[in-house]
Amino acid sequence: MNKKSLEGYKIIFGYLGIFLIFTGVINLIPLLMLIFFPEEYTQAWHFLIPGIGSIGLGLLLYQFIKGKTNITTLKNQDAIIVTISWILCMFISAIPYTFEYSFSQSVFETTSALSTTGFSILNLESLSKILTFHRVILSFVGGIGVMLIMLVFLRDKRGMRLYSSEGHNDKLLPNLINSSKAILKIYCGYIIGGIILYIILGMNWFDSICHSVNAVATSGFSNKVGSIGYYDNIGIEIVTIILMLLGSINFLVQFLLIKGKWKNFFKYCETKAMTVIYAIFIPIIAFLLFKTADLSLSQSFRSAAFHTISAMTSTGFSIMNTNIPALSGSIILLLIILMLIGGGASSTSGGIKVYRIHLMIKDFFWNIKDKFISKNVVSLHFVQKAEETVAVDNEERDSVKFFILLYLFVAIVLTLLLSLYGYDVLSCLFDVISSMGNIGFSMGIFNPLSPNGVLWISTIAMLLGRLEIIVVMMAIVQIGKKIKDTIQYKKN
Repeated sequence: MNKKSLEGYKIIFGYLGIFLIFTGVINLIPLLMLIFFPEEYTQAWHFLIPGIGSIGLGLLLYQFIKGKTNITTLKNQDAIIVTISWILCMFISAIPYTFEYSFSQSVFETTSALSTTGFSILNLESLSKILTFHRVILSFVGGIGVMLIMLVFLRDKRGMRLYSSEGHNDKLLPNLINSSKAILKIYCGYIIGGIILYIILGMNWFDSICHSVNAVATSGFSNKVGSIGYYDNIGIEIVTIILMLLGSINFLVQFLLIKGKWKNFFKYCETKAMTVIYAIFIPIIAFLLFKTADLSLSQSFRSAAFHTISAMTSTGFSIMNTNIPALSGSIILLLIILMLIGGGASSTSGGIKVYRIHLMIKDFFWNIKDKFISKNVVSLHFVQKAEETVAVDNEERDSVKFFILLYLFVAIVLTLLLSLYGYDVLSCLFDVISSMGNIGFSMGIFNPLSPNGVLWISTIAMLLGRLEIIVVMMAIVQIGKKIKDTIQYKKN
């Protein structure tokens, strides 16, 4: 093992130390709820153990890079750091749940929050306020991205590649630190605005925090069994739709929108694509609901608009009294398509992302067009980004096609694994796509009685979806190489 490899390990451990400190703080924040709900003080040590323990271990590991100013991660080290950091946060943050639930259930619940999926197998009405708020904090962090929040406290050179590895490519301002602060301000501003509007419309302060955070983070976790439908309030539904849409839009585009550059917003390829998709799917689903779900025409459009946006933004909130398994097969199929598409790139949404779908469709027509062009003519193709028209090269086109094929391949494999537990294939496909897209709609496969294997399949799917698969694959390959090098070194 050479000096370069040893330094690589130190950098990884050092960054993991910073992240463990951050994770410890996350687990201590729910203790603030004891100010308002002092009767739950007996649960305090459930959070103190992982919180203080994580901070302590983090401080030890941080010594590897403490005082060093020019630290740059090597090739694929960023993927290792991001993947291990997320896994550590999943397991550590699950500890408060393990005092009441099984380990598998606790990790499932925590991963659902961090990945902003919104699945829950717990009894929401009886869940303590401190545990509920713990989930809200995890959704907040997972929605904006743990690396972005850490980036506020790190120098540009330390955090840029980690931030990019988490699935972001937005750089709003010349300085990445200023960019991350701007995104965090936008994110928190939407949440605060949502809380105020929810309170005005009749929610209590605690429910308002839960729903506003989970709407902007596109997590879809509700502390009510009936989700948003519990309130049966069209005003609350409209506010939720607005927050879901804001959470699903690329932060770069939102930043330009706030600056008053409306023209750039409406010219952006994702904005156009989203508008077209909603314009097509909402009327179709409304018509199908009207024909099959015993709803009036107005109720059908109200439900179709809400659930189409909830599915595509990967939020998972619901207003339907009817369970998803009771819907017609055609509606379920349309929901699967919407969940696959997902929201905007560099947003809080999951799924394949609108930009990739848009580029794939454009690529299809570009290929047809190129067939009729002389081989001696170089054909250039463009897409409209936020502030300019950008040429799309073959590398990006191939990268998008590879990602989509990989995404679908992983979804099929996980669907087959889930079907081994005796569920029908359509239900398995729906719940796997929902897990990978970080949506939270379910055909009922995930519940308190689900086998541990079923919960772990969903847990893996949620993590892969949140980190966009390739990051995790890069991390696994790189860790495998390091283990191989270590074994080889010991043999020699």
